[in-house]
Amino acid sequence: MTTVNALLAKELTQINEQKDKRDRANKSLKDRMMGMAGPQSGQENDEVKELESRLDELEMPEEAKKIYKQEIKKLKQLGPRNQEYHVSMNYLQTLADLPWGIYDPEN
Repeated sequence: MTTVNALLAKELTQINEQKDKRDRANKSLKDRMMGMAGPQSGQENDEVKELESRLDELEMPEEAKKIYKQEIKKLKQLGPRNQEYHVSMNYLQTLADLPWGIYDPEN
């Protein structure tokens, strides 16, 4: 009977060690994912707010405003480690740099 108890205890210990190892791996993966798509640090958040205020001041068509607001919303959800964050940021900076509402008198 003691041998059976010892074997069961050993097997339970191995199962618990495997579960702990799997739990640590899952936690590590979740932490990495939060770093990629988690909340932004203060500096990036300020950069997004500044870009949003620049875009709000521009005289652009309603369709363009709708698109940039969707992009800003997406950008706020992405973390700076995410590749899509930089694509969206570059897109919005390009939109902000366009001469909206400025027309050449010749046209």
